[in-house]
Amino acid sequence: MKNPYHNKNLHRKVKLDLQCVNLSMGALIVTVVLFTTAVVLTWRSRYIQYHELDAVRIPFREQLFQEHPVSVIVSIISLLLFLFFESNVHTWRILHHFRPYFGSKGLSIPLLDEQADCKASQWEESLHIYATPELLIGTEYGMTAIRYYDIQEIYIKTARYPDLVGYGKSSHFELCQRYTLIVRNYQGEAFVLYRGDFNPEKWVRPIIEQHCDPDVWKTLFQ
Repeated sequence: MKNPYHNKNLHRKVKLDLQCVNLSMGALIVTVVLFTTAVVLTWRSRYIQYHELDAVRIPFREQLFQEHPVSVIVSIISLLLFLFFESNVHTWRILHHFRPYFGSKGLSIPLLDEQADCKASQWEESLHIYATPELLIGTEYGMTAIRYYDIQEIYIKTARYPDLVGYGKSSHFELCQRYTLIVRNYQGEAFVLYRGDFNPEKWVRPIIEQHCDPDVWKTLFQ
């Protein structure tokens, strides 16, 4: 798929996500092709053995590993790679880079590029969010954009999750905080602008209070 964005930050974000998806899909294809081939060949081998009176019946799984160990091992590695890439960038989200979530009417990909290229626009690298003169643009869950005057409320939800910290014998699980920045328009539609380990309040809240009614910003823990 061709990258439809020209702004350097939007273009780079979509490019990186597409690379992850390509690697993810490549790993999935390798997994399916190799494992399916190994299973089919094993079934064929068992069918031939079945018609030989002196053939010894071996459990299917054992025979699969005996006759096609390389295919099975590579399939497992490819599956793990697929799960790794999918955990970072879910494929379905990439579709919304090309068909963005628009919380306002009259928006388009060229307009997002135009707004992002404005001198007054601010790009926050840690959040992957653009604050332009007219729009708030999130890029984490596919491209999401909304005009300031269409924001009915914006708030942050928090959640704790276990994360592995350290290496080797010193590694251990700690509870980490995850932040989700959600914006809701006057039609009642909710959109995720950001989800990650950085608290977006310090950067986003002053921008919202500058462009919107102060009441649209809700309590942090909601």
